[in-house]
Amino acid sequence: MQDVKKSVKLERVVAIIIDMIIFGIITSIVTFILTFTSGAVVIDFDDILNNPNFSFADMIDNPAILFLQALINTVIGIFLLVFIPHKANGQTLGKMLMRIKATDELGRKPELKQLFKRAILLYPYYLTLPLSFLIFVNLTAYITWDTIVSSIMFFIYIIAFFMVIARVDMRGLHDLFAGTQVVHVNYDPDAELKEAATQAKSWADVDDETADNDDPWDKEDTKWEKEDDPWSK
Repeated sequence: MQDVKKSVKLERVVAIIIDMIIFGIITSIVTFILTFTSGAVVIDFDDILNNPNFSFADMIDNPAILFLQALINTVIGIFLLVFIPHKANGQTLGKMLMRIKATDELGRKPELKQLFKRAILLYPYYLTLPLSFLIFVNLTAYITWDTIVSSIMFFIYIIAFFMVIARVDMRGLHDLFAGTQVVHVNYDPDAELKEAATQAKSWADVDDETADNDDPWDKEDTKWEKEDDPWSK
């Protein structure tokens, strides 16, 4: 059993990659089913080949489908990054495979609000969804906003990555924001406290021994001669 905290930096990186792959596969399947089977997509291959700025949004003939896609992607993100870890002791699917978990700062299971805070900095759809109404007003404005948010989130990912690699406690920006940490699945916070208490006690014992050895009034180490007593009659 892994009682005390150990480095899980590599496991965290691999777990994130696994979670991204799982999310990409699920959202791609949902997007395909939602758009192509609804008849809301109009494909013009000439436009795709000749327009370097072509995006998927240009294929959508019904803005409601694009809004529904953004909503479903957000729900999928909540399910993968909030609901599953809440039910699985702080573990996403990637963390399960890598045998690590998210905890609060004391090593306990994170609260639901902490998982939401982690997800906000890990998943940009939470920030783009509130302005999804722009899809019905100005599709270009929505795409611009989505691009800006995605760019900002990319830099946040980079910062969080280097923080996890560089910091001794392996906490990224999202961990500090949510008050969480990531540890090995067998990490026991009580064992770490016991180890700290044992070490503190050993230090205290050493200090006591040192103090006893330095005591000038120790009867065993000090011999008083009657002639040396200035108060002797």
